[in-house]
Amino acid sequence: MKLFLSLQDPRELPKGSRDPLGFEVVWTRYGRKIVSNLTTITGSIEEFLTALYGFYLSQVEDEEEQRHRFMRYEQLAGYLREYANRHGNNKGGFVRGVTRVSARLSELKSDNTKVLTLSPMKRDMILSNQTAYGLWGLYSTAMDISGLIKARSVTVQGEELAKTMADSDSDLQNFLRSKIANDTTLSLDEIKRFSDRFAKLLHREHRSRLLEILLRGNEGSLQEKLFHFIDRLDEHRWKQVQSDIWYLAQLRSDMETPLKNAFEDIVHVDMTLWLCNKLFEYLRLPQWANKPLENIIAEIERKDPKVVLDEPPSNFDDDLKMFRFQWNDQEYRQALETLLQRHLKIMQTRGGAPWVEMTPKGMKIRIEAPDATLELDKPGHAYDYFLGSYVRIYAAYREIMS
Repeated sequence: MKLFLSLQDPRELPKGSRDPLGFEVVWTRYGRKIVSNLTTITGSIEEFLTALYGFYLSQVEDEEEQRHRFMRYEQLAGYLREYANRHGNNKGGFVRGVTRVSARLSELKSDNTKVLTLSPMKRDMILSNQTAYGLWGLYSTAMDISGLIKARSVTVQGEELAKTMADSDSDLQNFLRSKIANDTTLSLDEIKRFSDRFAKLLHREHRSRLLEILLRGNEGSLQEKLFHFIDRLDEHRWKQVQSDIWYLAQLRSDMETPLKNAFEDIVHVDMTLWLCNKLFEYLRLPQWANKPLENIIAEIERKDPKVVLDEPPSNFDDDLKMFRFQWNDQEYRQALETLLQRHLKIMQTRGGAPWVEMTPKGMKIRIEAPDATLELDKPGHAYDYFLGSYVRIYAAYREIMS
């Protein structure tokens, strides 16, 4: 008999390293009702200001040329801001790509005859994919929704702010424009000359104006109501919100009805998502491999669950509604089957095998969760619904206004 080795069937490979239950679209739907513009990774006002100024300075008619200019600009701004963080009187804030930026600055310091290259080439990027993971990709949507840019061109409102930044230091503006127009080099002397000035630019009066635009959202929106609600919090309650954004949900009885109802929906939705995530991790414990589902059910029953799921909004996903009914009726086998079936559907749309599934031979686990625990006395929280970024941006605003 001959033995042939072949590549593993790609359908047997799990696809995607995150969101195995397809919950991102679920919680986003409810989070966007309150926070329309921010994302989970747009929580830095320094990055917003840096991005806005970059879109302003790099703006040309040719889209690819604009992107190249913006990439050079982001590299340049990263070096200036991180050098200011290390040595300047003004702080440049969190720098995306700081690992590469720091390493290159250290090399430059050890040999000041060297220069850094600013270009869209991969070797000069400060991130593995600067277009996708840098300011161009991560901040453009939030700025577009906020009315600061449109198709990565600054709007009248965005230009008004950016021009204020430019006029506040014309020498810096000229230096930046000249450096990003073409592929070029950057010396340590140039970094020393302009780093603190760039960082100072992120702390001028236009900072508060941009913060307010980001926080208020559209006139009459729930986001504007959230802004007014947080703005009225005393210092004690504000500090509690800072330490735990879910404290906001505990204050919902003091909110206007539309905002209160939106928070009510989030609380009920998140409870179900949290439990589903916990159960899904628990199903992937190595100890359940090749064991029947009944073993897991017996362990859940032994834990005597106290978590009862509240009724979610009427537009909640049907299979998650079914899961809730089954769980609350203590039909744990049906609830787990519903959960696994949802996961299977999600993975099929991605063209890969499920992370865990029931088979006639027992549980088949492709991606283990070796440290999973299942506490069923009281529910926890799964997602932040963009409220974390909102609170971080508001903290910067409150600091200015206090």
